Amino acid sequence: MQPIRSRGALGAARRVDRRLAIGPWRRRALRYGVLAAALLALSPGPGSAVTQDGQVWFVGTARITVAERFKLFVEAQPRIGGDGLRQLLLRPAVGYQFLPYWAFYQGYGWTPSFNPFKDENRVYQESLFDNALGGLRMVNRTRLEERFIEGVDGVSLRLRHMLRLLYPLDGKRNWFATFYDEAFVTLNDAGNGPQSGFDQNRAYIGMRRQLSRTVAIELGYVYQYVNKPADDDLSSNNAVVWVDVSL
Repeated sequence: MQPIRSRGALGAARRVDRRLAIGPWRRRALRYGVLAAALLALSPGPGSAVTQDGQVWFVGTARITVAERFKLFVEAQPRIGGDGLRQLLLRPAVGYQFLPYWAFYQGYGWTPSFNPFKDENRVYQESLFDNALGGLRMVNRTRLEERFIEGVDGVSLRLRHMLRLLYPLDGKRNWFATFYDEAFVTLNDAGNGPQSGFDQNRAYIGMRRQLSRTVAIELGYVYQYVNKPADDDLSSNNAVVWVDVSL
């Protein structure tokens, strides 16, 4: 079944090629981006028992320039499942822009889970590269998290890396096809908590509309696979509604 789906993804990319009359290298980038996102979303996880789930993630982010090189980042992200609120993420951070395409952020996150309630606080450091290769925008983010989880002994360290691509679909750059993949690895063993090794992976595909110079909205789908050594692994299909502000 996967080869049929793959040809369908490539076919969709070719139809976009013809409408946009884009060059050969950009055509290949779009085809492989669509194919990679499709295969990641359809790929199975490790060979163990898996629990299926689905949620809606509402994301609001704002990146505000407060001085020549200093930025303030804020994020609010409630995640809703069949039994109501599953998780809430509130993440403020302060960033320093070393170069036009590279910034470093120091942040904090309050990320409790619900049904049942479990508190979690995080401190994190983040390196963010945001650059363009021709018409393709690439966001390369590496984040180190120190997680303080209710009922867990000690601090759990987790490293996560995301590669995000934005491909313009019109000459005015009002519409974009968006893709990302993000891998999470836990770096240490915590008593009664996360164990070192692969934690989870997220594969995303979406459509972005730039409403103005400062505001964009994005609708997408993210497939999330979570490794749970002490329980069944989790396979989650999630819809994403994202409002992004840049000032």
